[in-house]
Amino acid sequence: MSEFVIRSHLQFDHVVHVVEHPEEVALQCEQRFGFVTAAGGEHPGFGTYNRLAYFGLSYLEWVGLKSAEVARESVFGRHVLHGMANGGGSRWFAFRTDRMDSVMAAWSRQGLTYVGPVAASRTRPDGRVLRWRMLFPRRQTAGLELPFLIEWEEDDETRWASLAGTNKGGVRTFGNSARIVALTLGLWNVELYQQDFERYFNTSSTLRKEITRTADSTGLVLDCGGISLFLRALDGSPSDRRDEGMGDASVARERITTVHFSDGEQGSSSQTLSALGDASDFFGSRYCHAEPFSKTAGVYSL
Repeated sequence: MSEFVIRSHLQFDHVVHVVEHPEEVALQCEQRFGFVTAAGGEHPGFGTYNRLAYFGLSYLEWVGLKSAEVARESVFGRHVLHGMANGGGSRWFAFRTDRMDSVMAAWSRQGLTYVGPVAASRTRPDGRVLRWRMLFPRRQTAGLELPFLIEWEEDDETRWASLAGTNKGGVRTFGNSARIVALTLGLWNVELYQQDFERYFNTSSTLRKEITRTADSTGLVLDCGGISLFLRALDGSPSDRRDEGMGDASVARERITTVHFSDGEQGSSSQTLSALGDASDFFGSRYCHAEPFSKTAGVYSL
């Protein structure tokens, strides 16, 4: 029997961005970047709710808190609470798979720890109930969480048909033409994160290369799930002082710092990952003014 290669069964799914008011952040992104955003819904049992911006089947998820008491009872809810305590922002993303049981078996054989699968659901504004399962790898070392896995009840074709069907009369009410092509991760220990990532997701040196410069970093690149992950070493030390009102400053700084977009046209990395405009702060995160996505590239800085 051939070895089960986890990375062959993964696709990038979404970025989880913890914010205080998802509706307000979504509106800001509509106004500044021209994003088309959509109402998500509440997550029963998690104490959270969301608003979304789709890029194909992948998306940005702005998630907020409905009930801290309920959130404390779930892995996902505790992650949101932890993010809120440290100034918001994005410290998690997900790969989707249709082979979650096989992934669990492979991780168990390797002695890798994980939590799940965790069943979840939400009801869309049109009344349609979405269901999925999640699987959370557990690093044995401190630092930014590894991506979790999500397995949707419906296959990709069914989900796409359902979502795209909300566009009526030539008016785009769902989705954006751009696609998410890369994430930049700010890390205190790039090598340790790389090792843990490779252990869980079967990436290897053949998929890893040194880079000289991206839009905002120098570091390593991991290619997995149809996107590139740029691992950037943070400046300073994780023992940096605590910022008033922001929890542990070292924790707050480890995050997904940038989401890179392309309109789908072929081009060089310098075109696809070129930084655009000036940054501004709101809701504890950083956003970069981006040109309309009819252009070749855009950058959304968290």
